Amino acid sequence: MRAVVDPQTDLVIDGFPRSANTFAYFAFVEANPSKSLKIANHIHSSAQFSLAARYGVPALLVIRAPRPCLASYAQYMEGVDLGVLLDRYIRFHRGVLASVGHCVVSDFEQTTMQLDKVIGQVNARFGSDFVAPPMDEAFVARVRRTIEQQYVRLRDELGDVIHEGKKAVPTSRRRERRDALIEQIEGPRLASRLEEADALYAQLLSGGGS
Repeated sequence: MRAVVDPQTDLVIDGFPRSANTFAYFAFVEANPSKSLKIANHIHSSAQFSLAARYGVPALLVIRAPRPCLASYAQYMEGVDLGVLLDRYIRFHRGVLASVGHCVVSDFEQTTMQLDKVIGQVNARFGSDFVAPPMDEAFVARVRRTIEQQYVRLRDELGDVIHEGKKAVPTSRRRERRDALIEQIEGPRLASRLEEADALYAQLLSGGGS
C-alpha cells in the first residue's frame, strides 16, 4: 500500500486520513482481482490529485465531515493536539480544491455503503471499465476481514505502536470516545477553524463551486 501517482497509474484512491481510504482501496482491489492495476493510494496529500490532473489519471477523492473525521484521527494520532489535526484537515482540503474538477468525490457514507455507485461514476467520468464492488453483506464482510488481517500483521511486526486507534474499522471503544472528542472539537477554542473546515467540506461535496 501507499503509492504516488505517475503517468502509468490506472486510478488514484486517496483523501485525508480516516475518510475510508483503506476501505475504498481494499474493496476496489477485492472487486478487481484479475486486473493488473496500478493504484495510487494512502499518500494523504493534495499533490496526489494535482498530479492526477496533470497526467490525466482517473481520481477518486474520499472525504469525510470534519467532526467524525477528526474524532477518529485524534484516536489514531494519540497525544496530538486537536488544533493541529484541524489545521491539517483544512490544509489538505483547501489544497485539493484546485484539482476537484478532475475528481469523482465520495463522502464517507457513499464510500462505505455505495462504493459500487461511486465506481460507476468513475467509469462514466473517465471512460474506464473498472469492476464495481458488489457491496452486499458477504462482500463487505470479506473486505473488513482483509483490513483486520492487515492490522494484525502490522501489530505483530511493529508492536504497541499499532494500537487500537489505528484500526481502519470501527471498534466499540473508539465509538465510546468519539462523542467526548467531538465535544472538544466543537469547543470555543477551535470554533473559527471548524467553521472553515465545514465550509471546505461543503464546497468539495458540491464539486468545488464557491
